Amino acid sequence: MQRQSLITPIVPCSDILIKPLEEKRSHLEEALYATKPEVMEKRKKLQEIDLEIEAVLSEAKKREEERSKLLADLENQPKLASRRSYIQRITEITKNSRKQDGDIERILKDTRELQLESNSIQERLHRTYAVVDDTVFRYSITILLHIQN
Repeated sequence: MQRQSLITPIVPCSDILIKPLEEKRSHLEEALYATKPEVMEKRKKLQEIDLEIEAVLSEAKKREEERSKLLADLENQPKLASRRSYIQRITEITKNSRKQDGDIERILKDTRELQLESNSIQERLHRTYAVVDDTVFRYSITILLHIQN
């Protein structure tokens, strides 16, 4: 024979106590709403306000989480150089640029001088060629005249 358990299932004490109280509460609320309808409107407004409060609180919580995340990201980012160092770098770049402008002007001046010198030498070469050509022509004529005579 099997022994049957004499122990009945245990129902949480809170369930036994809460159900009748909730039923009593709902009956009282219905009676109140039946006698005073404005109470029901106020109750609805309170529920709406509670919903708004919950929405605002959840939004505030989300924003706080986002703020803390952004703050952590900001702390993890590398530190930026100071404004003074940027100004020094810009000043240095400007100074180098001016120096390069001076170098470019000097190179352009030298290039122009070399171009003028090259043109002068080329003109002298053309004149020399013309003189040599004329001299060779005259010499060849004199040789031809001597050969014919």
